[in-house]
Amino acid sequence: MKEGLHSRRSRYHASLALVVVVLLCLGGAARAQDDAGNGGGSEKAINAHRVDTPPVIDGELDDPCWQECDLADGFYLRQGQGDVPTQETVVRVCYDEANLYVAFECREEAMDRLSAAVAQRDADELGEDDMVAIALDTFHDRKNSYVISATALGTKKDFHVSERGRSVDVGWNAVWEVETSRHDDRWYAEFEIPFGALRYAGGDEMTWGADFRRSERPHREFTSWSNKDGGTLDSSFYGELRGLSGVASPYALDVRPYFVTAHDPYNPYRTDADFDSDWKFHPDAGLDVEYAPITNVTLNATINPDFAQIESDPNEINLTGNELFLEERRPFFSENLNIFRLPLPLLYTRRMEDITYGAKGTGRVGDGDFALFHVRSDDLPRDEDGVPLEDEDGNLLAPRANDHTALVYRHNFGGNATLGAFGANREQREIYSRVAALTGQANVTTNLRLIGLAAGTWNWGEKGHDEAYAVNWSYDTPKLDSSGEIEWIGEQFDTKTGFIRPDWRGRYGVNGHVWKRFDHESGPTEWTDTVVWGGRYDGLDNEIQEYWYGGEFSTLFRGGTIVGVEANRNYDAVNYPEYPDALIGTAYLVLNATQWSGWVFSFHGGDYHNSDYYRGKVGARLQPVEALTIEFETVGVFLRKHDDLDWFIGDLLANYRFTSTMNLRGIFRGMHVRETVEDEGDPYDDEYDRYAFEFLYSWEYRPGSWFYVVYNQVLEGESGSVEALEPASGVKISYLMRF
Repeated sequence: MKEGLHSRRSRYHASLALVVVVLLCLGGAARAQDDAGNGGGSEKAINAHRVDTPPVIDGELDDPCWQECDLADGFYLRQGQGDVPTQETVVRVCYDEANLYVAFECREEAMDRLSAAVAQRDADELGEDDMVAIALDTFHDRKNSYVISATALGTKKDFHVSERGRSVDVGWNAVWEVETSRHDDRWYAEFEIPFGALRYAGGDEMTWGADFRRSERPHREFTSWSNKDGGTLDSSFYGELRGLSGVASPYALDVRPYFVTAHDPYNPYRTDADFDSDWKFHPDAGLDVEYAPITNVTLNATINPDFAQIESDPNEINLTGNELFLEERRPFFSENLNIFRLPLPLLYTRRMEDITYGAKGTGRVGDGDFALFHVRSDDLPRDEDGVPLEDEDGNLLAPRANDHTALVYRHNFGGNATLGAFGANREQREIYSRVAALTGQANVTTNLRLIGLAAGTWNWGEKGHDEAYAVNWSYDTPKLDSSGEIEWIGEQFDTKTGFIRPDWRGRYGVNGHVWKRFDHESGPTEWTDTVVWGGRYDGLDNEIQEYWYGGEFSTLFRGGTIVGVEANRNYDAVNYPEYPDALIGTAYLVLNATQWSGWVFSFHGGDYHNSDYYRGKVGARLQPVEALTIEFETVGVFLRKHDDLDWFIGDLLANYRFTSTMNLRGIFRGMHVRETVEDEGDPYDDEYDRYAFEFLYSWEYRPGSWFYVVYNQVLEGESGSVEALEPASGVKISYLMRF
């Protein structure tokens, strides 16, 4: 009887999901036909000036070629900020056969309040510095674009945008140059962008979509050259960059070999023979290759890749015991694979650990986008919660070779709808875990997007065969934002390729949030934000598993201070069956919120599943001198009554910028945990400390070629008897060759 009910329910949900996916695609396709040929556009246009003598990239606009260029000016303010920006921005564009050159002249009456602090490329915090950006729709399809940006300090950030600004691939990285300079009443940014670093259709004379943008921090003005809204990267609203002819083709082949010598005595993937000799630093080498057989297709291969330069993950306070989702930081997985992001996380590359080799292909053929990769890796055996398994003596089990394969194809219907398929497989000899999915997406309006997914899993053995379905929505405007999802996940939906926690299986439900901003033209505050959220998930037997709801209210005072309060109600019968209820309140204060440097204070308190819960946080970002930035955060959590737990973590990050291509970064991460359990069967009182120190010296000694020195020291153990483990260190050098 149960099997029959489950089977009927599965067929019902499958039919429902397929209907939703098809309707989304057909509805979007119909709208795409209505919108064909009139994607919004902008009347703005600028001619690129061809030069025989290119500018010297030094951050100064004193080269003769800049005086001969057309000007891109008349920038628009972001919607709701006013009509005309108070700080003028002027852009000039020229080119030769090899490179595109772009110069920004940013007038600024408050140079003493210019924000120029973050030195780490592609850091999330770069948006809080004064910044300029170039957006290039190189195929002029009004759907996709490259975004290349730099701060007033000269720190780089680049990414790829697709689906008219709705999907951002922060993993895209190119080789280009920029220099900046500052003066009494303005600052300059001078870019050199090789044509070979981009993909484009080519032709005798090309016209690209283009936009130029500026984030001005002293007056909080966000401006765009072509988009009157000024707040989105929707390429259908770009202007045009005209007159490009006789330029170089994209690079067909990049080869980047590397050499590394390292000492890592606690690497779980080494063999005992690795450290038999007295010479503890052992050499190694690897190779990364990128090949573009045609303009819009890229093939990559990596052999024995090394990721020594990637920072460790920050400490997290995890009170549930469930596995934490960790962001992918390794370039092979983060670059050009944004297409694999689905309504459910069916691909989780952080489980692919020690990689022997890998290959991937990405690109566009006709109206379809595709991506596929294959990786051979040695991975630690883990339980269903993602925890590495140990033997009787507490040692990690030996890694096992796994083959990982994933592919996705997405067909575009006029830019406003897609229909796609996804598949992934993880295999260890005859043991396999497979997942396949059908996806659909529709841009119902300019601001509203819907995505549907129907997926199934197949695993070696009797278990792990089941289905899952999801529909996500998002509605985005500069002042109103909403997103959410509806999900149904089968009890046996178990994919080793993705991140589906055990407590997510066997349930269905909905969750979402709504954010609204209110601007204040006068008075002591600049704006007020309100957010409400909620969700509910029931088991397939219709018993309540989890629900939550809450809200947040915050306001920015004109002096730069943010004050906010938050309340959250939670019921979780899966992870806390005896005490499922929790109610937490939060208050926080952010000082100097409009600039990079500032302080954050927050306090949380309430009832956490029958325990008194208190959490405090203090954080700061400081810039004692221009070349040095310091960030620190300390968090303390206290649980009393049902549980007795003290948990402290602290992070300190310091970055010293020698030049625009040379940095020294130091990181300290500390953690102290004390837990007392008064259990009649197994009471205990335990204290544990762990401290880690990391140092990374990085130097881009020529474009795309890097030299790294890495050092890592860990101290851990019971409180009062912490021991220093043997340090790990290494040197890595890579060299980029382009053909």
